[in-house]
Amino acid sequence: MIGFGPLTLDATGDAASCRRLEELALPWDEHRAGLALRLDVDLGGRGLPVRPGQRLRVDVSRDDDGRHALSHDFACSLDQGGERATLSLAELDGQRRDDAIQNGLRVLCAWRLAETDTGLLLHAAAVTRAGVAELLLGASGVGKSTLARLAAPRPVLADDVVLVLRRDDGGWSTAASPFFAEPSFPGRSRDGSALRCGRLLLLEQAARPCLSDVPVPLRAAAVAAHAPFLTGVGLEEAGLRLAKDLVTSIPSCRFAFAPDASAWSLLDPAGTKNGSEEGSSDTLPTAAD
Repeated sequence: MIGFGPLTLDATGDAASCRRLEELALPWDEHRAGLALRLDVDLGGRGLPVRPGQRLRVDVSRDDDGRHALSHDFACSLDQGGERATLSLAELDGQRRDDAIQNGLRVLCAWRLAETDTGLLLHAAAVTRAGVAELLLGASGVGKSTLARLAAPRPVLADDVVLVLRRDDGGWSTAASPFFAEPSFPGRSRDGSALRCGRLLLLEQAARPCLSDVPVPLRAAAVAAHAPFLTGVGLEEAGLRLAKDLVTSIPSCRFAFAPDASAWSLLDPAGTKNGSEEGSSDTLPTAAD
């Protein structure tokens, strides 16, 4: 059995790919029984038109057999019961092979989390600050990975994909992501221990940094827009419901910032030291100031 974030995989098929899958694994302490998958891995088989060398694009669909995804380096399917999956890989080497494995698992993980009402896969970054996880959400190019890179010496939980899970107490948790866009990202955490999600920051760049409130419907829409692979496979409503629950369960606000080292010093509560101790209040001005 292989722990891949909150998923538990029983992988069979191509031996080399299964070994590499085990090497890439980052198991979380918090496994969910409903997230166990039997995964059959093969190399470009079953007549799937896997096309190496093309720009990343994932086409998803749904039929009576289950949910399906096709991209330039992988194809995957999840059956209607949600307990058996296939992952077909292009014959690639090195980092390109690792990317194909992780790209396919991102899709399967997003589907399984949403269909079980367990959590969401988000295109976001995350950093440990004051003992909790700070989630960084925003459009491509806004500076998510830049802000995470500037977070040193705080541990970086994710630079591209964050997995968030419901907690029994009504909150949400996450841990170090197994899906890093940059495997050697500075400060990357490999700690699978659960951390409470402390705050969600909706990022935008501005000359003058400030925190401002965002209405719940807009917060939920922003989160749902960054939960990929759910549209077109019958999981749109589940994604929006989970997004609304997330933004109403943890503090969420807009953070306008300049992408430089001052951003984190402004975010840290008064009295913290490198964001590792509990503080009292935020030091940023609000939009009303």
